[in-house]
Amino acid sequence: SIYNTKDIIDILKKFGVTAEVRVSRRSGNFSLTEYVESLPHEKQTVTICYGDNKTAEVKAYVKDSVVLLDAKEVAEALGGYFTNNNGAVTVSKDGKSFYGNVDSTGISLNGTNMKMTCPILVEDETIMISTYSLMRGMGYSPVWDTGEHMLYI
Repeated sequence: SIYNTKDIIDILKKFGVTAEVRVSRRSGNFSLTEYVESLPHEKQTVTICYGDNKTAEVKAYVKDSVVLLDAKEVAEALGGYFTNNNGAVTVSKDGKSFYGNVDSTGISLNGTNMKMTCPILVEDETIMISTYSLMRGMGYSPVWDTGEHMLYI
């Protein structure tokens, strides 16, 4: 890009998009910057759609450019199960599972140990988990629509 980061963020603001830098890295002679749209403060929900049907609108929280969702609301909306045993969190559906501990980035997705970018958080007494990790743990391949704040599964 011939623009600096602040210029790009300012240009996006003119179009009503609030963005922040997710990551910058060098590739050969170029500096690549990846931007992510921030959820507006007044809109802290995400709509989950299964096919063409709106399945649920769930609480969302943004931490370090990662959208986290209310794990219990997601599990219940999709017909899955949620348990929180003193910070040990399990979300499951149809033999697929997500397991992790509050304040930890280490998780198990369907028996495979992994690390998330953002730890499992408690926000206003609600367990919040990375959208991508939570959906993968329940057996879905999520697609994020930033313009509509919708998650397609």
